[in-house]
Amino acid sequence: MKILSKESFIWINVFVSLLSLLLCIFFFQKVYKPNVELAESFSDSSCIIKSSSIGQKASFGPCSSVGVWWFVSFKDAYVKYMSSQGVTPDTQPTRVTDDLADNDSSGFSNCYQGVLSVAFSDGDSQYQLSNITGLYSANLTWVIEYMNTLYNGKSSLPCYYKSSNPFWVLPFKPSVSSAGKVWGSIFLVILILSFLLVVVLFIWKQSDKRKKRARFQFKIPNRNVNSNLKQDILESTINFQGLEISLSTSTNQKATIQNNNTNNKIKKIKSIKLDNDIIDDDDSDNSDDNSNQALL
Repeated sequence: MKILSKESFIWINVFVSLLSLLLCIFFFQKVYKPNVELAESFSDSSCIIKSSSIGQKASFGPCSSVGVWWFVSFKDAYVKYMSSQGVTPDTQPTRVTDDLADNDSSGFSNCYQGVLSVAFSDGDSQYQLSNITGLYSANLTWVIEYMNTLYNGKSSLPCYYKSSNPFWVLPFKPSVSSAGKVWGSIFLVILILSFLLVVVLFIWKQSDKRKKRARFQFKIPNRNVNSNLKQDILESTINFQGLEISLSTSTNQKATIQNNNTNNKIKKIKSIKLDNDIIDDDDSDNSDDNSNQALL
């Protein structure tokens, strides 16, 4: 199995960092921030209860509250509010049941929802009428139960309405969903870790480069030392007819100069020798002439 190089790990973590950055921005800016702005757009008031009723709709398949305006943003907060008021969860499965008289054989079922009609005064002191709606369920008994638990015997209750749309009214203070914040925080942590890993790998890579450069520079002086030793070995002094001739291979220029000097010295020596030979020949000729004259 081939192990990835440090450079490959760096690029992988750069990609992870960029992806985490984009996802972090998405969850904070597109999910969490809109929920915060939506929650802050509600104003508090006091709602007067006018009446309560049970709404009904036909549904193909299980009953769902997805179509209710507050469900997507405030489902968790609504369930928490109902639980704090003593409402027990719906234990009946939200599926089509053939034993109910209001279900037909085609797969449709009747879904029920509690509806509370209220009146309140908005920020402009105008009287507004609206409805506070609950969860849908195929269990009619449970719907009647949570309506009685939440609103029975009350003439008014604290409520919160959307300033730009007074028809959106909630019986609890809207809170921000934590899903966008949680996911944004997770990708923020991944972004920080991957960025730190990129920095560590980059420093590690640069450190390896410096170590390789240092080893390379350390080998060069050794070569110089070896060459100096060879030069010292090759350097020598030669005695040629009483003259010392120095030969060295330290540099080409130095060797050339010494060879030229040596050649000049050798030429001078040969010249002196030739002159001496000529003088000796002359002396021998003169001695022969003298000996011949003496004989005569």
